[in-house]
Amino acid sequence: MLATGGSAVIMRKAGQQKAQEANEDFTFLIAVNVVVGLIMSSLGYLIMGRLFESLSPAVAGYCRIYLSRYLIFTVPILLMNNFTLYMIAAGKSALSMVCSIAGGVLNMILDYVLISVFDMGIAGAAIATGLGYSVTAVAGLVIFSKKDCLLHFVKPVCRIRTLISAASNGSSEMAAALVTGIVTMMFNWTMLKYVGENGVAAITIIMYVLMFATSLYTGYSYGVAPMISFYYGEQNRDKLKKLIRLS
Repeated sequence: MLATGGSAVIMRKAGQQKAQEANEDFTFLIAVNVVVGLIMSSLGYLIMGRLFESLSPAVAGYCRIYLSRYLIFTVPILLMNNFTLYMIAAGKSALSMVCSIAGGVLNMILDYVLISVFDMGIAGAAIATGLGYSVTAVAGLVIFSKKDCLLHFVKPVCRIRTLISAASNGSSEMAAALVTGIVTMMFNWTMLKYVGENGVAAITIIMYVLMFATSLYTGYSYGVAPMISFYYGEQNRDKLKKLIRLS
């Protein structure tokens, strides 16, 4: 929600030639993500016991082990979601793609090393995933610390209106993500009830295939959204109409 909505709000201001204000809002929204990530991580540890009490002991055990390690990376994961979009908005789409690919490759390598070599099991899988996501987060912190970047860190200014605007603008993306998560959980519970643990594995594979199929459209929408926001802020109606028609 904050990544997609924030990107739209900030790039609109950049198109209006309000560079300093755009960077202040950018830094403020990143700080909000860090605070939200810390809160989410803490709540995750608090409710973990209740969350899995309806599952079978075997599955619940795996879930607790995985989530307890995965929650450590809540802030890097949120930063990854934000920086992926902000790199594109700042004209560094190639770097964003490289970071995503590098994170995926690191995840696969660490899966093998931590699970097979070091025999860490499901805990190793969680750590591998978290470290894979952290690649974009670390790269973003380095890139956006440079003053010559279109978007860069400055002293943040708390503008509640900006936060509300970003949240409302990104609410549709939040709804889509929530629906995907809820549907996945319902599928998992149903498969667990009627098929057992093998059913959960099967539905996970199906969901990964679905993600692969939709990644093309997701990538394009992520790439074109900041351009639309920039042209809108610039009031460049000709380029805006041409881009929308092309899309």
